[in-house]
Amino acid sequence: MSKFKTGQAVKIKHNGKFGQIVSGIKERNNKYSVVIRNKNREVEINFYHNDDLEHYENNCWNCNALVNSSQDETCVTCGLVICSICHRCRKGGCIPNGITINQNKRPIKAKIKRKTDNKQLPDSDGLGSSLGKEFWESIDNMLEK
Repeated sequence: MSKFKTGQAVKIKHNGKFGQIVSGIKERNNKYSVVIRNKNREVEINFYHNDDLEHYENNCWNCNALVNSSQDETCVTCGLVICSICHRCRKGGCIPNGITINQNKRPIKAKIKRKTDNKQLPDSDGLGSSLGKEFWESIDNMLEK
């Protein structure tokens, strides 16, 4: 599960959307939770298999150098890839994207209230009834109980 790391910018292959890795799901090899913004600019967390994701590549808006999320850092403020040549991320200046992904390796202590005891949520996205369970497993992996 080392192809992608927490906080890394990625591109979803089937729709070309830009997202950021929230975490890998330990119990499900090669699956990641990814935060994206939908067409209404609302934040969504979806689950993708390793094969459905690719490293984000583009040319820097400032110096035209290749930026690649597998080699270059992802900005923790705006979520865009930082150019290794000119050290710029967002055209017009870095602006917070409203998403904070904790990349700290130390355990986080937090309490989360679950909607149901069995960790099942309605199948609203067509991914199957395990979506609720995968979501909570992903959260559990990030938090120390």
